[in-house]
Amino acid sequence: MEDTEDSIFKTRGLYVILFGIALFPFIIKKELQELKIASQILFLGVLSFIVILSYQIAFQGNFLNDDSSYDYYWTADLDMTFIKGFSII
Repeated sequence: MEDTEDSIFKTRGLYVILFGIALFPFIIKKELQELKIASQILFLGVLSFIVILSYQIAFQGNFLNDDSSYDYYWTADLDMTFIKGFSII
């Protein structure tokens, strides 16, 4: 092996790549554990949403809509309520 300055064994890039390859399994293992926790939290959130909605339907029942016409829903009132609705989004 020649002792020159442009040897690949003297470059920083080679050691960064080797270090990255060595750490890759540990990083993937940690990411999969975090993903597992996140998916469990998401599953609990969906499950609690279903339980709450089931409770509301079972014990509170449906409500009657007393509107005689649904045309009111399709017209936009350009007042402060309209602006507040967009500010929430």
